[in-house]
Amino acid sequence: MGERGRTSSKSSRLKNLKRIDPPDDISIEAVVVWDDIVESLPAAHFIKSDYPLLRTFCESYATVQKCFDKLNEQGWIYTDRSGKKHKSKWADILKDQQQIMGLLATKLRVCVSSRQQMSETTVEIKSPNSKRQHLLE
Repeated sequence: MGERGRTSSKSSRLKNLKRIDPPDDISIEAVVVWDDIVESLPAAHFIKSDYPLLRTFCESYATVQKCFDKLNEQGWIYTDRSGKKHKSKWADILKDQQQIMGLLATKLRVCVSSRQQMSETTVEIKSPNSKRQHLLE
């Protein structure tokens, strides 16, 4: 027996959604992050205008991993030929990329705080009881 009623165009579009594939020209490390993020969220989570942001987020993550590797290998501080100590350039790159990732995570709605429902985060604020409270009721 067939289903009753008309099928909405929205429900038929949601059934046909496929997960977005990573761009061909991003690094292998970024592809791994892309796949992890896209697979962990509903297919309708990202829209076409999110693609450049997601790409930048994934490439930033790959750069952060490279920075950690370099910092573990070379150290956070290096000494130049004259004997002066300097902070590694990788530390600055790491900081910049982490800031980019933080901003993009909220815009892409991939961080925990941006995925929570408003009803879960709404806090009821109660005013303190006063001697004249009964006058307001």
